[in-house]
Amino acid sequence: MAGLPRAEGPPAVTLVYGRGAFPPGPKVVIPCETEHVARETPPDVWRDGAVDVPILFRAPAPKGEAVVRAVGGEPLVVRSGEEVYLGFDVAAAADYYLNGRGEVGWPRDRCGRPDLAGAPPWRRESLAVAVVNRWARLLARAVGAACERAAVPLLRFRYWPDGAPFAVAAGHDVDRLRGPGRREVVRSWLRPSLGGARARYKFVDFIRGPVPFEPLSAIWEAEAPLGAASTFFVGAVRRGPMDYAYGLTEATDLVREITAAGREVGLHSSYYTCADGAALLEEKELLEAAAGREVGGVRGHYLRLGGEEGWGAVKAAGFAYDATFGFASEVGWRGGAALPYRPFDADAQKPYDFVEIPPAVMDGTLFQYKRLARREALAATLRLVDEAAAAGGLCSLIWHYRSFKGGAFPEWGRVFEGVASYVAAAGGRAFSHADVAARYRLNGGIAARGPSPEGAVEILLPAGAPGDVVFDVAEGWKLTRGDVRALSPRAFKVPAGARAVAVTFAREG
Repeated sequence: MAGLPRAEGPPAVTLVYGRGAFPPGPKVVIPCETEHVARETPPDVWRDGAVDVPILFRAPAPKGEAVVRAVGGEPLVVRSGEEVYLGFDVAAAADYYLNGRGEVGWPRDRCGRPDLAGAPPWRRESLAVAVVNRWARLLARAVGAACERAAVPLLRFRYWPDGAPFAVAAGHDVDRLRGPGRREVVRSWLRPSLGGARARYKFVDFIRGPVPFEPLSAIWEAEAPLGAASTFFVGAVRRGPMDYAYGLTEATDLVREITAAGREVGLHSSYYTCADGAALLEEKELLEAAAGREVGGVRGHYLRLGGEEGWGAVKAAGFAYDATFGFASEVGWRGGAALPYRPFDADAQKPYDFVEIPPAVMDGTLFQYKRLARREALAATLRLVDEAAAAGGLCSLIWHYRSFKGGAFPEWGRVFEGVASYVAAAGGRAFSHADVAARYRLNGGIAARGPSPEGAVEILLPAGAPGDVVFDVAEGWKLTRGDVRALSPRAFKVPAGARAVAVTFAREG
């Protein structure tokens, strides 16, 4: 997440985490086995610009030059000779968020999901902050301080192709193919708990009954500013009353129309299979037969798949990514990360093979759970887009198939249209979920070797990188030579298709 290429050959700076003898040379030392944050005690914060970022798993740093301090005054990055120390265990803190360890002991809601109402207040208040992304920025500050001591430039790559400042991934969960029956219409008006006026079916739905939804043309139009990249999550097996209101036979024509339009189809897994790898595999194979192509990803119905139990099932079914790890009752990042990542398998003591693409905001959250007006819903969503942009990250959106003109709640689709226009105007890019997962894997293959005695650094890229890869050089250094396109003295592009380029840097001034 820090955008640091991995080292090929001897590193100029070593990251140290754990116990034992430290290697010689400049290094960044991350404390381990630090004290767990108290559940109800608000942690100290680091003020990153105007944003307060909670700091967990604190550890005293040795005396030295404080490069960064917390608001409470304690040093968070300390330079002492050739060593740079972090004042907290960033690995344990990231694990607390990314893998749901901080949710232990929370009550469960009626769907068996962790209930955010049982979370510490400070955790609920920080949902709109991409906490882990900002910790990665702090780690990069520490690495930069060590690189300065080693007299080598710090190189960072931008996450998205062609240096796009941030990205969105639009996902459309297909829960229904038809309008509601008359009983459902009446029920939506009589039960305020279903979301109030903004989630009520219209009176015309009572008159016409369960007619088929036809929102695809409205979805294509709404997505046009984003370049028409999206993923539709479609159900394959209806196993009980809490599932989507159709079977795969009824959805086959829709699946073919979606794929013919160049969109991705993912599995919207059954409510009842969130921890059953064999059942997930069955659903995956059925949807693949209907789509005529491989299904790479999954999102659980009612967001019931994300988490340690469900991730084991995702692994067993062989998915390339999961897109479930979010809260239904609130917007923001459940895992604190506005980027894809690989969850950690505690049993195997290694990351899972698949990628988690965490949702940030869902239409039902805005209008049913939070009961926001359209203008309020747009503002809440754009705050998350802005946070993702500040982190150079990803804002993943869930806007249901029925939430556009031709569906049940066309006013919800108007908010999506506003988001799409805002993202396009800000220079953001849109990707399907499959492309996001592929980008994660590609970025993991970016490496750097050097510098050589002549001062050259060799940048190595994996095959098949779509678009140019943009690199930034730390302040105080400038690019002097290389078969790359200079964007500024401290930024350059490596052209698409290149596998290795040599670049040379010099001190500014």
